[in-house]
Amino acid sequence: MIEKAKNHLRRDDKLKNIIDSVEINVQSNGLGCFQSLVKSIISQQLSNKAAATIYGRFLDLVGDRDLQSFLIETEIAPLRDVGLSFQKSQYVKNTATFFNDHQLTDDLIEKMDDASIISLLTQIKGVGQWTVEMILIFNLNRLDVLPIDDLIVRNGIKKILEIENLPKKQEDALIISKTEHWRPYRSIASLYIWANKDNMKT
Repeated sequence: MIEKAKNHLRRDDKLKNIIDSVEINVQSNGLGCFQSLVKSIISQQLSNKAAATIYGRFLDLVGDRDLQSFLIETEIAPLRDVGLSFQKSQYVKNTATFFNDHQLTDDLIEKMDDASIISLLTQIKGVGQWTVEMILIFNLNRLDVLPIDDLIVRNGIKKILEIENLPKKQEDALIISKTEHWRPYRSIASLYIWANKDNMKT
């Protein structure tokens, strides 16, 4: 599949140069959707090092208990003690309650299309579209997600396709139209743009 995607995306000469110069990892992160959402919430607005430290403490707190049940039953204070902000503590508990109330499982989510998953999971307070798009790409291995609100992806696309700064709605529409030929592998294209981020600085 990856070779088929690369051959398709190489039709764009500028993207071809990136594909031929960097490597990407297309493997799933190995976590379920629920745990991936919780991890993403905990990691928001933190450095990789700080996020890993706090997430490690959080997992130690949970221990061998079921994560969803633990979050529904536990109070805010223990979550605050391992480094989560009050707001993030509420958000991870919101997520657990939402999954429980809607009886969501990985099998159920995997049967849904991308737009339906985004529509469903962004109903959770504290979960935005970018967060769900990361779940689609890194957990569910969906091949045609274009996360244009990701700053690295957005700036990378603008640079390689020579898109000038515009008001956001206009810019969004232009980015979507100019990457239409990347379908159905826009996730793979995004992974290459992420991998090429350091080269974009030069």
